[in-house]
Amino acid sequence: MHDSSASGSILLTIEQRRVDREQQRRLATASTAAPVYCPLKELRAVDPGDAGLRAIRDADVIVITSGFALNIYLTHPEWREDGTGQDAPSPTLIVLSERMAATAKAAGTVTGTAGTKAAILTPPEENQRGVAALLKRMRYRHAVHLCGSLSVAHSALPDDVERVRIYENHWDAECASRACEAIDAAIAPDPNRTEDAAGLNDENAQQPPAANRRINRILVTSPSAYRRLRSIMQRIPQCFAADPAYYTLGPSTTAAIEADGGSAVSPGSKDNVLQAAIERLLVD
Repeated sequence: MHDSSASGSILLTIEQRRVDREQQRRLATASTAAPVYCPLKELRAVDPGDAGLRAIRDADVIVITSGFALNIYLTHPEWREDGTGQDAPSPTLIVLSERMAATAKAAGTVTGTAGTKAAILTPPEENQRGVAALLKRMRYRHAVHLCGSLSVAHSALPDDVERVRIYENHWDAECASRACEAIDAAIAPDPNRTEDAAGLNDENAQQPPAANRRINRILVTSPSAYRRLRSIMQRIPQCFAADPAYYTLGPSTTAAIEADGGSAVSPGSKDNVLQAAIERLLVD
């Protein structure tokens, strides 16, 4: 297979830093306008509260499915104390990916009065179904999921896994307006490109982007990102092709798109799903 050379531009609802440099280069080659990296979220840490803190300290299994949640957990060593300043027993950490596991290991996650490193496990596939399968094979007394304010519909995690909110997935009208402006500016004709400048003059400089610059391939990373994206597409339809192709990281986002009457391509891989999803986008 070869990288896509189809006319049109690419949007990804993630931060550019999460994409390796080689795939960034290939995305730039495959996109008429520069690829648009637009996370469609604003994450803010929140206090878990007294009850949440007690649950975290009591848990023998901590489930973390977000890189942002992992960073919060790692920057709060007091959460791994018993409340008297002494180390609490070491919980087993379940993180979603090998990349997250490497981050936890690099941080030197150490808990317990003996100074033992916490066991760090990853599921057989990078989604909640994989975590549920891993938990099914384990014996645990109290499992806690450190999560955000938005929950995945029909969560695959067992009912006995307690949810403790440690961050907020914020989005408001101001965030949406900034995203619209960023996408519109990115897709607008570039006067420094000969082929774009040829069609620009004082009278038509504000015309919608040419069809070959409109976004026709989109990597959507979560159901909430898809909902926010649909709202943005309604506000600036001139920036999008009539029927863009959607690519997702897993089943929850695919289900959200299909429930809306669309279709999406999942990575078909159980690990390195971000890299695999981008690869699918590039070669389709």
